[in-house]
Amino acid sequence: MLPARIREFTLENYKAFALTDRIELAPLTIVLGRNNAGKSALCRAPLFFLNALRRDAWTPFPLVLDGVHFGDRLEDVVFRRQASGFSGSFLLDVDGNSYQFSIGGTENYSFQAAGQGSFGQQMVTWLELAQSSQSTQRWKLPSPTVDWQSVRRQLDQFLGLRAVPEQIRLLSGLRATPMPSYRYVGGQPPDVGTTGSLTPSLLAHDFVAGGGRLLTSVNDWLGRNLQVQLRLASTGHNQFQLLAQSRGGSEANLADCGEGLGQILPVVVALTALQDTASPVGLYVIEQPEVHLHPFAHSAVAELFVAACQVPSSPWFLIETHSDNFLLRVRVAIAEDRLRRDAVRVYFVEDQGEEGSRVIPIQFDEQGTPDRWPKGVFAENLAEFRRLREAATRSVAKGSPK
Repeated sequence: MLPARIREFTLENYKAFALTDRIELAPLTIVLGRNNAGKSALCRAPLFFLNALRRDAWTPFPLVLDGVHFGDRLEDVVFRRQASGFSGSFLLDVDGNSYQFSIGGTENYSFQAAGQGSFGQQMVTWLELAQSSQSTQRWKLPSPTVDWQSVRRQLDQFLGLRAVPEQIRLLSGLRATPMPSYRYVGGQPPDVGTTGSLTPSLLAHDFVAGGGRLLTSVNDWLGRNLQVQLRLASTGHNQFQLLAQSRGGSEANLADCGEGLGQILPVVVALTALQDTASPVGLYVIEQPEVHLHPFAHSAVAELFVAACQVPSSPWFLIETHSDNFLLRVRVAIAEDRLRRDAVRVYFVEDQGEEGSRVIPIQFDEQGTPDRWPKGVFAENLAEFRRLREAATRSVAKGSPK
């Protein structure tokens, strides 16, 4: 079975965005932007809005989902806290069928508890779902409602769509810190987890049940790019450690190594484990895969995703990054004809003040050259070198000693 795909989406009054243009996804979609512009909110939007399609979704709009925190109250999700609420529209491809799913919501405070004040209730203000090829497969919410259970039952006519939210994975930029030791509880985790905390368990299960093939593949990448190898060492009944051996032969607990190794390990394991997973993954959202790594290794991280994109059954990747080296290697892969340019989408999220953030698409030609480039993006080194040269010129003009 092929993974479910999210082809495109638009957002209105969600987080930092008053309104976005159509955001098209591809096998590799990269989101750039300065801090607090809305990159993470954009990348996490599919998790938030498509949760409503889950069979077990007891509320349409999750404020906490798999460790992801969207807000303390639903109004925290709304752009400028507007009472009109928010909405999202998604074009989905499931088992060869195309669906359009649109949903909007707000918070209703008409519910009162005796002597306790008001309590917010999530309200679905708008919901439309249609299968493009079959006009009979169409449903529209008659009127706004807080009765989510009745809405969920109506969605049962689109049973195939239940797979879409189940096939979305997120690996957060705030990943778990390695521990000195771990307990093996048996069984295979479905993935590395939102913070990467299940990475050791995934490696341990493969070591016990698969002979360590996963760790061998992971070590191949670590050895080539970080000059380090990992070893799983038993320390007692159902207890183990992850030990890192450097090129010089010295060995240390992963918890005592630099942050970079512990932070990139969940990324490498996640992508490597996809080769053996029984459950398809449609979209993998990975935030700052290069975090805490030396810039030299950023290109190698990009190559992980370039290689994964060549596999038809692989997830599509939605990457939030601050790395110019990561993006440069993707451009090189396009120029070297190792990655189709239509397999890549790049967006720059720009904060425009009171108007909210804007999502600016950037397209590449066959040589990896962008059709546009936001002012000042990845220009920091050039700007600093220019200041250094100007300072040196002023120093010479004043007759200062060299």
